Amino acid sequence: MKNVYPTPVFRRLGVCALAAGLILPPLTHANFTLVDDFETYEVGSVANIESPWVPHGNSTLTQVAAEGDNQYLNNGWNSNFRSGSRALPEGTEIGPGEQATFFLQFRAGSDDLVASFGLAHEPDVGNHFPFEDFRVEVRLEVGDSEGLLDLALRDGDSYRTVGTVVPGTWHNLWLVVDRTDGDRFRAYLSIGGEDAEETDRLAYEDGGETVDTFAFRDDGTPDDVVGHVMVTGNTQPSLQMHYDNLWIDNDGENLIFTGVDFEAWQFAYEDIDAPVALDFGTGTGQDDGERLLRNRIQDFSLQSSHLRLEPSSQDLVSTSALANVGNYLDRQDFSLEADVVLQRLADTGEQRVGLAVLG
Repeated sequence: MKNVYPTPVFRRLGVCALAAGLILPPLTHANFTLVDDFETYEVGSVANIESPWVPHGNSTLTQVAAEGDNQYLNNGWNSNFRSGSRALPEGTEIGPGEQATFFLQFRAGSDDLVASFGLAHEPDVGNHFPFEDFRVEVRLEVGDSEGLLDLALRDGDSYRTVGTVVPGTWHNLWLVVDRTDGDRFRAYLSIGGEDAEETDRLAYEDGGETVDTFAFRDDGTPDDVVGHVMVTGNTQPSLQMHYDNLWIDNDGENLIFTGVDFEAWQFAYEDIDAPVALDFGTGTGQDDGERLLRNRIQDFSLQSSHLRLEPSSQDLVSTSALANVGNYLDRQDFSLEADVVLQRLADTGEQRVGLAVLG
């Protein structure tokens, strides 16, 4: 997704088009460094385009794909595993004694797949099956629940099932790596656009005890530097594991949401009483000649009845569009512009629209 932040510290500005005077709370900020959002690459196999991603064994089945105005990473082969990896940005590697939080969003495009992804030491790029190179490994596979996939975390020498995921839905995952006392990690999973909470922490039961901290995969050594992101998948059909919005914070645990709320952009409503639609976009990017100050986002629509004012009259039906449209550096001037187009306004009642900048 188009979220380009050129410096480790970023802030997000929300521009919200408001009907009937609705005001939403400000977006938060976090000390994350962008690893990848795939927006600056050509669409195609990473074997054939310029990017930091390396296809293992020269496979063509790790690809940058486009869906609407969004780009993301695709991976998986329908006959066996195929893999790809990239180095973390310089200075964000996780060495012995260090802590960090790695955030990403993923989507299974099929309910028939086996895929692993996570953080690795030094991937063998000639190997289609590089599982032993993982240090922090997340695994999806077909389980016993129809229409769902099992989610497992590698804990030393075993995979531990900790939940399920819904195919076709973007999920948020925080991997909190703690190497201050051994090599361990914990994980948080959610859907939507909220920060992670303790209730999102992944765990399994073992002998009546809850286990929510996981050991590195047991193929490594305590001296290994965790410096790569790696994905591998066997999917039916091919290219059905999707990844987007990869971030890292090397200061320790950070459960702030730093991705894109895909769910908020996919509402569909029927039987709308007051058919109001709002299209919202920001035009092109803005820069000062040296750095990107603001990115461009896609246009999208939300239908009325998504939100209603309370406890005001039920005749006040609100439509809102909230978008991450600003990147800026502290103490730097920046500019912001927005195009708001109202369509199909209801012919009864008072219609008001407002524009709020929240940050």
